Amino acid sequence: MKDTDISLAALQAVVEVARHGSFARAAETLGVSAPAISKQVSLVEARTGVRLFNRTTRRVRATEEGASYAAQAAEALALLHGGLERLTARRREPEGLVRLSTGAAVGRRYVLPLLKELHLRYPKVSLEINFDDRMVDLVSEGYDIGIRGSELGDGHFVARKLFDLVTVIAAAPDYFMRHGVPVTPTDLTQHECIGLRFLNGKTLLWQFKRGREQYLHTPRSRFTVSDPEAACELAMQGLGLALVGLHHAWPHLRSGRLQCALLGWQQPIRTLYLHYPHRQHLPPRVRVVVEHLLQGMTQNPDLIQNNKSLNTYLAPFSARAG
Repeated sequence: MKDTDISLAALQAVVEVARHGSFARAAETLGVSAPAISKQVSLVEARTGVRLFNRTTRRVRATEEGASYAAQAAEALALLHGGLERLTARRREPEGLVRLSTGAAVGRRYVLPLLKELHLRYPKVSLEINFDDRMVDLVSEGYDIGIRGSELGDGHFVARKLFDLVTVIAAAPDYFMRHGVPVTPTDLTQHECIGLRFLNGKTLLWQFKRGREQYLHTPRSRFTVSDPEAACELAMQGLGLALVGLHHAWPHLRSGRLQCALLGWQQPIRTLYLHYPHRQHLPPRVRVVVEHLLQGMTQNPDLIQNNKSLNTYLAPFSARAG
């Protein structure tokens, strides 16, 4: 052993004496005798050549050097203990309840299909899933994980990107045959547009950008709904154009019940995030669910489409009203 080597027991003794201001209370905390604590502290002082504590018959007070050293020692011990805890956690089979909050459409279409494999891997993990499109307070409402279309802006949470929320203008093929295909956003004034109203009462405005050109359209709506999947359903009935997230429209585009328009114009892109509390020691039950959802959703080819890949589903410009 080198002269500069200091044992973990000695570091713990310094930390506890600094914390309690007492050899006796430090000894009680560590489950050893007061003379053993005094010996460990003296050993550190001898090895460093620095007085760490001023002692009297009534009290023990850390010197400036002692307080600084104790703080650094506490951080080092925390890192070591954290590493051991993570190693131990990996050996334990994850178990317990995980509460998840997600939007209804994303939850049904992209979360539920991942749960069978999750159960096979971790049979002792239980999930409670709340399908809710409102903004929830994850902490006060007791959720372990949240899937939302924005960052929370809270340093207590980790935000892991799942996918970009690309939006498309979509309608049924027979709608385009009857009413024509809009070539520029200004053509939308001649079309029926299905309105989408958020839970806060605001109606979605249709924004478009191409290079320096920008256009803002307030949809003329005979039908207004609060659910993007309902907007897709009305569009498939030929009742108008819908501006919806690609993840909502995607299965209907592939089935041929919907087609796209105005792909050359870009709408604002949001991002869907997976949120979970920023804890140094994330419970194994939460960690495995987070990792499983991230892997399953970020590798889903349906969620990484772009306008170039959507050209297959572009409504033909030859479609015009008869």
